[in-house]
Amino acid sequence: MPPPGAEARSTAPENSWRNLVPHTLLLAGRIVRRWSRDPATMTETALVPIAFLVTLNIVFGDGISHVTGHNALFGSVPLVAMVAATQGATVGGWA
Repeated sequence: MPPPGAEARSTAPENSWRNLVPHTLLLAGRIVRRWSRDPATMTETALVPIAFLVTLNIVFGDGISHVTGHNALFGSVPLVAMVAATQGATVGGWA
């Protein structure tokens, strides 16, 4: 007799595309729960990139807009995403 809940398990291999979404949601949920217990991490994760974008827009926004003709945030958002990913990987390596 299978254990309780066994019928809900997938028969696909663990590294299959079929299990990508459930595994991603499970791991993301664990990370968010862990971060929610640490206010400093939540603050750094949410507020620092926003503050950095606002600062970049204030300092460089008009100059970039005059040269390119586009809003400076179109180039700054990917930059901040890369910086955040690099910083997160560095911090995660120490944990």
